Amino acid sequence: MSRLLRIEIRKNFSYPAFWIILGLHYFFLIFFLTNIDNLSGSFNFSTGEMENMDISLVPVFKFPDIWQNIAYLAGFLKILLGMYMVIAVTNEYQFNTLRLNLTNGMTRFDFLYSKLIIAMIISLFSVFILFDIGIFAGMIKNEGGISQEIFQKISFLGAYFLEILFYMVLALFFSTWLQKTGISIFILLVYPLLIEPLLRWQVPDHIDKYFPVKAMDNLNVFPFPKYFGFPVTEVVPVDSVIITILWIGILFCLSFLVIRKKSL
Repeated sequence: MSRLLRIEIRKNFSYPAFWIILGLHYFFLIFFLTNIDNLSGSFNFSTGEMENMDISLVPVFKFPDIWQNIAYLAGFLKILLGMYMVIAVTNEYQFNTLRLNLTNGMTRFDFLYSKLIIAMIISLFSVFILFDIGIFAGMIKNEGGISQEIFQKISFLGAYFLEILFYMVLALFFSTWLQKTGISIFILLVYPLLIEPLLRWQVPDHIDKYFPVKAMDNLNVFPFPKYFGFPVTEVVPVDSVIITILWIGILFCLSFLVIRKKSL
């Protein structure tokens, strides 16, 4: 494992896209969350039950709700991390570095496992950044004092970790299967927004929750209606955690089956 990690670190640290894409992700993450109060005046949400929900009225940084709130908001930026995984994998095919690694003794499983390790490291670092944002922004914004239950809902950071890891493994699967950067990114964007919703169309709720993106989305549902008197799940659903973990394993295994059969 340490050998694979050293190889991946050497690859990624010398790759400009690693610093550019991840730098943009963490910049937008920090900028967006720390300026949400200033930006919120531009956002209003409407649903079938509520009209013109003014997000500027939402105490985003109130402890302990802050962990659920920022984890939900940060989830929108995961697309950049998925795009990086696609680029990192498809470049291995494009520049024949995968074939060179296999010639030098790396197995196909080692190749996929090394990408999984990088995905886990990036996901953990994202959680670390989000934790720091939560602590510092929460300390500043909670003028009435810090709640003794400051870490009560910190499990949502674990849900955020699973969300990022799942999305990067999904990107790993698409890029291993399709091997082309453009089409892999396109499918990665379209699948959660169009393909899976069509597959779930008219599927009963007790089956719907087993679809991969749906399980990921259920880790942390839209939390802000609770401030307007509407019920919202305020704990991480255990069944969604289990289903998401299972899908991470399934997608990794499917990626291995694909790469084992494909000609390199």
